Amino acid sequence: SAVDASMLTGESVPVEVTTGDTVTGATLNAGGRLVVEATRIGSDTQLARMAKLVEDAQNGKASAQRLADRISAVFVPIVIALALGTLGFWLGNGAGLTAAFTAAVAVLIIACPCALGLATPTALMVGTGRGAQLGIL
Repeated sequence: SAVDASMLTGESVPVEVTTGDTVTGATLNAGGRLVVEATRIGSDTQLARMAKLVEDAQNGKASAQRLADRISAVFVPIVIALALGTLGFWLGNGAGLTAAFTAAVAVLIIACPCALGLATPTALMVGTGRGAQLGIL
């Protein structure tokens, strides 16, 4: 018989199997009679291991994410202090509250590390999810 293993391998052409060949779970019988014996179940299966790899990749922090977190931990307080300093400077030099507040918010917007903190985990999650869809992971 032939089995379609495209869900696991991404290969679109069914693979011929004969007596004694290993057939992985999540494959489909593409035609013919097929008698199989389960040798692994539950978390010992290839599909379960692949799902665990994807889950670990999405739950764990990559080195790039850890670096972004360390930078953000120092950078954010500095930016907030600069914004407060800007607010105080403008108010101290006689500018109106609106102008001083606008300048302080501008400092926050320009220096905000939000892109750094949000882009890294988003990119990792999309990459692992897409890899799983394509059968790479």
